[in-house]
Formats: sequence, C-alpha cells, structure tokens
Amino acid sequence: RDGQVLFLDARLRWRMESIDACIAKLDSYIEQATDDTGKARLLNLYGCALDEQKRYQESLPYFERAYQLQPEESMYRKNIAEIHEKMGNTDEAKAWSEGRKN
Repeated sequence: RDGQVLFLDARLRWRMESIDACIAKLDSYIEQATDDTGKARLLNLYGCALDEQKRYQESLPYFERAYQLQPEESMYRKNIAEIHEKMGNTDEAKAWSEGRKN
C-alpha cells in the first residue's frame, strides 16, 4: 500500500485520537507500506511518538531505520541527533548534527 496514505492516516489518529491510537497502528502500517518514502515517514512518526512520550531509547531505532531508507532526508539525521542529545550523548549528537555520522 501507499506509505504516504498510511502515514497521513496515522498522523490523523495522533491528532484526532491520541498518540497511543497512532502507535497501535504503526507496526502494521510500516509492514504494509510498499514505498521507501512512505515507510521512512512512518518510521519517523513512530520515533516522534515515542519521543513525545519521553521513550528516547525506544525511539532511536525508528529514526535510524528511517535514515537508512532515506539518508538524503536531513530531518531523519537531525532527529537522531536530537535523541542522542536528550539521552546525554552529546558527542554522538554533535556528530549526527554535523553530518559526520551515517
């Protein structure tokens, strides 16, 4: 299925219902997505939802997977940097922020 459509549905669930309602759908949506762009956006959304709940360690793999699918998308690299900063890994955060990690 079109990952962009699934992303929009998940995003609406977050806004209209709750973060938990969004998270409840994301594993299924990620598996269903057939395009890298949509899948990366879904993975990033999952990371953002976990970040919002202050579940930083859990969010990191989702941001990393999004980055692996679309390394040209700087937002994913910046999200990895931000999570490292929130976890106190300032050197790692700086390296990701400056584009020295991949």
